[in-house]
Amino acid sequence: MENPNLVRPKYTVIMLIYHRYKRLVKMARDCAATVRNNSSDFEFIIVDNGSTVRHDWSEECDTYVRLDKNWGISHGWNTGIALARAENIVIIGDDIKATSGWLEAMKSGIDMPDAGMCNPRVEHLPGGIGIQENYKWPSGACFMINKNTLQKVGLFAEDDYFPANHEDWDYWTRIYQAGLKIYTNFSVTIHHAEGQTIHAEDISAMSEQTRDVYLKKWGFDPTPVFCGDASIYDVLGKKRCS
Repeated sequence: MENPNLVRPKYTVIMLIYHRYKRLVKMARDCAATVRNNSSDFEFIIVDNGSTVRHDWSEECDTYVRLDKNWGISHGWNTGIALARAENIVIIGDDIKATSGWLEAMKSGIDMPDAGMCNPRVEHLPGGIGIQENYKWPSGACFMINKNTLQKVGLFAEDDYFPANHEDWDYWTRIYQAGLKIYTNFSVTIHHAEGQTIHAEDISAMSEQTRDVYLKKWGFDPTPVFCGDASIYDVLGKKRCS
């Protein structure tokens, strides 16, 4: 049982790693350093999805969990979520660089009406002004959910999208199915070395299969919704919330 007198952090940051090359360790260490240097009132959890290139992460975070093999992105994220003590949970890829005010920016977004998820602005993706409902190009590289999201939406789907790809789009769809929204706070930009997951052959080899899983589950192509002109409200048959 957790000590009831223990002060909970305001934020939990979860970084999932799966390192097969030495260069990925350096990239992740750079990412972790930016998290530590640009964050306060937080706990830092690193989940290792069975990396073949080893590094002792215990000195670089508050909690380090090493899984016995690659169980996939969803399982890794869910493992971190199960350990999270904060109300506000941030999931990041190990290929980002956090910037000043990033947690506070996402907190402002997750506090918006009916919010289920919030991104900061991610470089290379379309921009905007202030905090807006924005389900176009929602990034799985850095996002905040909270305990309310988990209560209404649940955890990430583990069996359907192994090892990676489309698990985030599935979750964004479930957020809207639950009557919640996705926001972006464009006032803060984080850096992203795009492509470490989606373009890695050993991870993305199953991308077509996971896309087919999504299509069978939801009955529509997610690309026009999240990266084009189609409306999430139309494809789910929901009226736009005011």
